[in-house]
Amino acid sequence: MIGLDGVDANLAWAVQALDDALNSAAPGLGVVVTSGYRSPARQRELRSQWDRGDRAGLTSRPADSSRHTSGRAVDLAFRYQGRTVPVHLTPRSYFQAAADFMAPAGVRWGGYWRTPSPNHFEI
Repeated sequence: MIGLDGVDANLAWAVQALDDALNSAAPGLGVVVTSGYRSPARQRELRSQWDRGDRAGLTSRPADSSRHTSGRAVDLAFRYQGRTVPVHLTPRSYFQAAADFMAPAGVRWGGYWRTPSPNHFEI
């Protein structure tokens, strides 16, 4: 799986376990990391991009600080048969199920944590 470089080892393990479980249950189904570790400079760039009105690739306004900059957060999308399903077309229940699966590893879901992003998970 791509996108886990620089991500906390426990979070990376939970995401990989989720991907493996989904693919075992339904071949071709899995998750993709749309955003993992990012530097503080990249975080500032994304926030500026949003503030300029360029929302391409962003589901919510990036925060001033983020657990992404310490490798303790990922944004996920679901993948089916090699195609990434857009977050806005994914039922919220899918993200809830992913959160429930990863909760024993200490992963919290952004859907009820600090951010309105339904695809944000952090440890």
